[in-house]
Amino acid sequence: MDFITNLLRGLLGLAFLIGICILLSRNRKAINWRLVSGGIGLQLVFAILVLKVPGVSWAFDQFASVFTYIIQWSENGAQFLFGDLATGDKGFGYIFAFRVLPTVMFYSA
Repeated sequence: MDFITNLLRGLLGLAFLIGICILLSRNRKAINWRLVSGGIGLQLVFAILVLKVPGVSWAFDQFASVFTYIIQWSENGAQFLFGDLATGDKGFGYIFAFRVLPTVMFYSA
């Protein structure tokens, strides 16, 4: 039952997003439904590969662990640069300024 609920929730979300795109479209007749269905099909194939094929899932886990390691470097750099400001619990502004922005600058460099 949980699988069906999750599947229906995902399909409802997909239908909602497509509906918003249709409502905001200036020229609804120009929508290429073959392209839309092909994109959804590719997304489904990609999801099946990532979630059900062990080798692909393992590769994505390794890829994620590399980025997690790199993010730890940027957090250590922020702690070195900003000291207690990077580790303190002072609210959203501090978190954004001293945790998020150094990570963004690290990746953009």
